[in-house]
Amino acid sequence: MRKVAGLDILTYKILCDTMYVVETRKEEMAMEKSEWLSQLRRGILEYSILLLISKKSMYGYDLLASLSQWEALSTTEGTVYPLLRRLEKEKLIVSTWRESNPGIPPRKYYDLTDEGIRFLEIMNEEWGNLATAISIIKNGEGTNGDK
Repeated sequence: MRKVAGLDILTYKILCDTMYVVETRKEEMAMEKSEWLSQLRRGILEYSILLLISKKSMYGYDLLASLSQWEALSTTEGTVYPLLRRLEKEKLIVSTWRESNPGIPPRKYYDLTDEGIRFLEIMNEEWGNLATAISIIKNGEGTNGDK
């Protein structure tokens, strides 16, 4: 019988195929995790920006600097500015150009609209509901198969 790496050819083939499937699945899982994290971050980023703007008027770079305080929320201009444009198009925020200091060009500041305030109230309630539910599940409470 023919041998490869000290194994008969059939065993070697099965081992190689199994290793390929395992490695392929690991790559797929990494991609799924990456996509899941991306979707999660997108929603949380929108919520975080609305929360920050609800506290005070902010301009784009100010939002980026505020978000960068937390690694999980840190992002780039290429993500924040399109999101701000979308939120403005959806009439959740409004922008105004304001002079800041002499010699510094005007900055585009963002504020919540009345509709944005109402939407943020809904988001706050839903976030509380989700956080409570996840906490209960993580602690193993409230499931049919209580531990």
